[in-house]
Amino acid sequence: MTGDGDSLRVSVELPPGASLKMDSGGTQMAMPLWLFWSRLAASHAAQAMEARPSDAYLDAVSMALQTPGSTIDDFLPTQEQPAPVGTAELDASLVAVVASALAIDGLYGASKSLIRPPPSTASRPRRILETLKLGFSVGRDSTRWLPELDWLFRVRDLAVHHQECLRPAVITRVTSQTVVVSATEVEMFSAPNACRAASLCAEIISTCLGNPKRATREWAEDRRRGLVASSSPDADPT
Repeated sequence: MTGDGDSLRVSVELPPGASLKMDSGGTQMAMPLWLFWSRLAASHAAQAMEARPSDAYLDAVSMALQTPGSTIDDFLPTQEQPAPVGTAELDASLVAVVASALAIDGLYGASKSLIRPPPSTASRPRRILETLKLGFSVGRDSTRWLPELDWLFRVRDLAVHHQECLRPAVITRVTSQTVVVSATEVEMFSAPNACRAASLCAEIISTCLGNPKRATREWAEDRRRGLVASSSPDADPT
């Protein structure tokens, strides 16, 4: 490669999990972004749990609100840490839920050309599940996955195609002393739902990659290596 008459070195960066093909036709790469979405889902679900206020903190808030002249600190137990300021739990949960759906959808999209499912007019999550059943030996897990996929893609759609409008407030937390009422989005994108989504995502991916059928065997083996590489903090581009 040249630029302004000076020779430049060419460095090929291969992200973890990506595949590379170099021949007379040039350099080509394929990126399994769904592996990265699955990693983001897991990490943000963990962040959501870390950011979730404790029951003791919520009780301290409700006590302070009904006690004039007091502060939350007046009712926090010794050694209890204040909750993170802002919407850290909601932020991380939103990413975890959407990333989980994108990872599963990406797994479906990446393997569909190998599986070649018949045309279907079913909903997106049901098309995904039927295709994965054809390409991987998932056994009875598929029965349990179906309602979870329906839930995940419903919540994902509400996030991606969100409508800002008034909705009835809902109960989002209940402790031994306090009932917390907030927006429906707070309940949907909470730490428990983030973990629910990320766990489903991890289970589907690990089950499929660990139990390929003939059409997907070689592909799944390559992706298993990519999953390990993309999850490793020590992985470096080559």
